[in-house]
Amino acid sequence: MMFKGTFTALFTVAVLVVNVGAQGLDIGCIDTGVSGNCVDFVDTCCDSAGLMMVRPLDNVSRCFNLNSTVKCDFTAWFNLVGNDPNSARPSAEHCKKILRTVSASCPLGGYGHITGERGFQFLVDPNLGPCGSNEANGNPS
Repeated sequence: MMFKGTFTALFTVAVLVVNVGAQGLDIGCIDTGVSGNCVDFVDTCCDSAGLMMVRPLDNVSRCFNLNSTVKCDFTAWFNLVGNDPNSARPSAEHCKKILRTVSASCPLGGYGHITGERGFQFLVDPNLGPCGSNEANGNPS
């Protein structure tokens, strides 16, 4: 009997891992603005955002200077529908998957979330100018 229970547990975990890996992405591109390849900052941004507790209908954002004229603005919006008062952390894994896809597909920036999942939507938006003093600057000092 112990073998049967162990096999069932292993099978269940394997199925869950496959289902998580098979999730689709809903992606949208920004069609106006500045072009900038912000992919080099995705991992740092997502790892940082994944440590933050975010209230419903609030966000966590980071800004990185791409060069002397263009910055990369990143945002994780916690757009949970309903009256759930609980804060949550954005998934660094989902953030990276989405923002890498957006960076590769949308030269002017874009946004996305995991298909069918309520919670966080991730955005990357290249803009003119350096990161300002009122922005969470991701560049090392």
